[in-house]
Amino acid sequence: MENFEPIKSSIFTIMPFSRRFNDIYNLVIKELENELDVIVNRSDKLPFDTRQIYDQIISEISSANVIIADLSKNNPNVFYELGYAHSLGKIVVPISSDELPFDIAGFPTIFYNKNDLSELKKNLKLRIKEALEIFISKEEFLLRPIIKKKSKLLSIVKKYAMNKAIESNWSKPGLYFTQEHLATDTGIDISETYLMLDTLRKMGTVTAVNWKGDIVWMALNK
Repeated sequence: MENFEPIKSSIFTIMPFSRRFNDIYNLVIKELENELDVIVNRSDKLPFDTRQIYDQIISEISSANVIIADLSKNNPNVFYELGYAHSLGKIVVPISSDELPFDIAGFPTIFYNKNDLSELKKNLKLRIKEALEIFISKEEFLLRPIIKKKSKLLSIVKKYAMNKAIESNWSKPGLYFTQEHLATDTGIDISETYLMLDTLRKMGTVTAVNWKGDIVWMALNK
C-alpha cells in the first residue's frame, strides 16, 4: 500500500500591495517558512502562469491549508478574497494595524504596530502553529478512512496526474486534465473521480484551476 503523507503545509497571504506591506511579508510572514517548515506564498510571488491573476489567487486560496489576511487599510480586494476563503471554510488568521469595520471586528485578529514588527512576528508564529495543528488534526480525521478504503484508486489517480505533468514537461496546458479524461484513460468510474481528486487536493498532490471556463486538474510540483 502506498504511503500517502501530506507534503509541507501551505500558507497563502492576502494583503494590500505597497512597500510597507512588502516589509511585513518579507520580514515576518515569509520567515514562517524557516521557523515552521511550511510553504508561504503571495499572489505577486507566484511562479509565472498563463492564467489571469484572479484565477491564480482563487486557486491558491482553494489549495492553501491556512490563510493569513492583512486587513489593514480596509482594502476591498483583500475583503473579497477573505470572503471567498471563509466560504470555503478555510482557517484564516487575520492581522491588522488599523481598526476594523464593524462586520469583521469580531474576528480574532492580531493587531500590530507597523513601526515595530517584533510582537507581530512572535504572535503570528504562535497563531499559525495553532492553526496548522487544527488543520492537520481535522484533515487526518476526515481523510484517514478515505485513504484506507481507496488507497489503490488514489495511487492510480496520483500516478496519472504526475505522468501528465512529466509527459508535458510540466508545461501548461499539457499537464491539465478533466475528470472525464481521468475516467476514460484509467477506467475509474466517473462517480469516483471527484472524491479521489478532492482527497489528493487536500493532501497537496493536485489542484483544480479554471481554464477557458472549464474546471481542470493538475499535479503540483512542490
